[in-house]
Amino acid sequence: AAATLAMLLKVTPEQAAIWIGLSTLLAGGLQLGWVVLELRDKIRWGRAFHGVASHARETMRTFLPVLLGLGTLQLNALADTIIAMWPTWIGPTLLGGPVPMDEASNAVLGYTQRLYQFPLGVFGIAVATAAFPALARSASDPARFAGTVVRGLRLSLFIGLPASIGLLLVRHDLVAVMFSGGGGFSEQGLERASAVLAGYAVGVFAYSLNHLLSRAFYALDDTRTPMRISLAMVVLNISGNLLLIWPMREAGLAWSTAVVAIVQTALLAWMLHRKTGGFEGSILPGMARTAVLALVMGLVTGLVLWFIPEAELWKDHALRLVAAVGAGIMTYASLALVLRAPEGRWLIRGS
Repeated sequence: AAATLAMLLKVTPEQAAIWIGLSTLLAGGLQLGWVVLELRDKIRWGRAFHGVASHARETMRTFLPVLLGLGTLQLNALADTIIAMWPTWIGPTLLGGPVPMDEASNAVLGYTQRLYQFPLGVFGIAVATAAFPALARSASDPARFAGTVVRGLRLSLFIGLPASIGLLLVRHDLVAVMFSGGGGFSEQGLERASAVLAGYAVGVFAYSLNHLLSRAFYALDDTRTPMRISLAMVVLNISGNLLLIWPMREAGLAWSTAVVAIVQTALLAWMLHRKTGGFEGSILPGMARTAVLALVMGLVTGLVLWFIPEAELWKDHALRLVAAVGAGIMTYASLALVLRAPEGRWLIRGS
């Protein structure tokens, strides 16, 4: 629908927004219909409600803690948005002084958030979602459960760490490709978006690990520990926001969110380690290998960006971006193959 809109139709921006919105709604309806169709041989639908009340009550009992536990990033993003919108919603002063943001801060923040959400949504949350049934099945077997957690953590880091490093390195060209051009961001806006993306990029790996760790607690029927940690992280993020916006403007909001996510990862891992009695010894060597692979990938990506001249035109930014991302992917995949990293096999084959 977006491609049709871009290539074939002559419409106003308002009409384009309605077209995209309706297309998204239609895609969601088609997805729901497809899922129901795939379930036709697995579930027998009926209209009888007897016998389901206890299950519904149990679902609602756990719903709020799970919502808060998995929603830390969204709650922190909401807090970021409120502070970024302060000049528009409240006024020019904050805590007795001039607010360090302006009316463009929320636009810079909001658009840039989409760039780190792509790898998180496509890969990070997908890994945690796919791992949850295996975690639930192995919850009564401590050794098997620990092995499943280790495998999920290694796979999440295998995807999330190079995504963090890659986004950090290509941030200037990425925001230029996505947000420059006719009617796009100004040069100052691109620099501000790049600074925001640098902050969010640092935490991409942690966002992914947090989803996996939280689901590990849920598999053990513990929804309250992630919730308590989540609420504490929201308070910590708001404090970090109010501390960092003065020297860094809206970029301080992104850095606070990323740092808090890393702290949350450490707390969740520590609490899960205490609860389960420890993980398998293979977790540290596997994660160390992933870190080395990601650092080498980052070095190659940085060298490619260093050799290609600084870009001025949109096509030059696109060329630098494609070259850097391509070199990074090829380097990472090749090294993983040479070193026989099992995470690559897990990702492709699922085993």
